[in-house]
Amino acid sequence: MEELKEAVYRANLELRDRGLAILTWGNASGIDRERGVVAIKPSGVAYDAMRPEDMVLVDLDGKVLEGTLRP
Repeated sequence: MEELKEAVYRANLELRDRGLAILTWGNASGIDRERGVVAIKPSGVAYDAMRPEDMVLVDLDGKVLEGTLRP
């Protein structure tokens, strides 16, 4: 899951760098279909402050599996 979280982190930085997301608005997510897990940028976390380990893992029903921040 660490690779998925890292990929989602980098995708979110790319959104910021291209001017497609500002402040805390907008996000990218990634899915591991085999495991039924989605990684998503946490809500309300500034792009400059986020880290790969901040990405929240949820199942396909939206239940948080890992992370303390709100997806």
